[in-house]
Amino acid sequence: MGKGLNVKQLKFIDNLFVGMSQVKAYKDAGYKAEGHSAESSASEILRNPEVAAEIKKRLADIEYRNRIRLGRISETGLANLLKIVQNGGLEDRVKLDAIKDALDRAGLKPVEKQNLEGGLDITIRYANEKDRGNTKS
Repeated sequence: MGKGLNVKQLKFIDNLFVGMSQVKAYKDAGYKAEGHSAESSASEILRNPEVAAEIKKRLADIEYRNRIRLGRISETGLANLLKIVQNGGLEDRVKLDAIKDALDRAGLKPVEKQNLEGGLDITIRYANEKDRGNTKS
């Protein structure tokens, strides 16, 4: 195990997390290479196991915080939908549209149309022979 990250390495990582390119993050952290040398030196820093571990740790922290935020947003959204559904003053169509919109924004929009091409053979097997006569078309 190494002796930890130095100030330049930490600044380089900070710069990456604010959206700088590798070369810009490298130069802004105080390193002194130019051109292709800066590119390869920045890549070398990224391959440093301690730098890679710090980046991985920060990404895990971000993911954890985002999951918490998403959970809070989901709870709030569901609570608001419940209020809409329970509101006796709204028409059912308005309630349904609000639910559809919320699900669509969450990425849960149903498939509206499915095109199938080619032949399709369907075989229906009944678990019980008595169910065979109780089907509805």
